[in-house]
Amino acid sequence: MVTIIGFKKTRKDDGTEFNLLELNGGIEFVKSKETERLYATMRKCFISSTFDDEVCIS
Repeated sequence: MVTIIGFKKTRKDDGTEFNLLELNGGIEFVKSKETERLYATMRKCFISSTFDDEVCIS
């Protein structure tokens, strides 16, 4: 499951401001290629949005 855990305000080269949503995935187990042991990890990324600050906070 993907969860929105925050947002960040950023600016394009032309000065236009927009918000990036910070997304966090659920815990997944990955097998190491070297040791072949399992370890838990969580993926995290940012995605651009057209939402204003109020919508991002909610």
